[in-house]
Amino acid sequence: MKYDLRFPVVIAALLVVGLMTVSTAALSPRASSGVFNKQLMGVALAAVPIALLWWAGRDRIYRAAPYLYGLALLMQLSTFVIGKEVNGQRNWIVIGPLQFQPLEILKFALILMLAVTLREGSRAPERTCGCWRCSCRRWGWWSSRISAGRWCYA
Repeated sequence: MKYDLRFPVVIAALLVVGLMTVSTAALSPRASSGVFNKQLMGVALAAVPIALLWWAGRDRIYRAAPYLYGLALLMQLSTFVIGKEVNGQRNWIVIGPLQFQPLEILKFALILMLAVTLREGSRAPERTCGCWRCSCRRWGWWSSRISAGRWCYA
């Protein structure tokens, strides 16, 4: 498989520029001491999924999108039970030193699901004659109960 290295190089350059910006801001006397370390941990944790997505390829990502979307929805719903309150909103999940909002993962999963939906929607529909029996065929197993198995094949 041939990989295009321009995309990872641009991402790495942006991450380095971001780290340099945070390091200069961390030198300010008003900044807390762990700002740079927290940003570095975030970059390191983000590098793993980015590398996995790049390695997986488009088809695997499209197949995994519904599962990622379901997982993101479950994580978002889990904030009602295990969410930590920050600034009056209980929508943060804390795992050790890592604190994140599942909504950010849900945004990414929604974008993937929209891409999958648009991709699947662009395929040509099954050719039918337009009668109710042919249109019911698209609805699955229960449609045969409606029409008693009498289909007109156009």
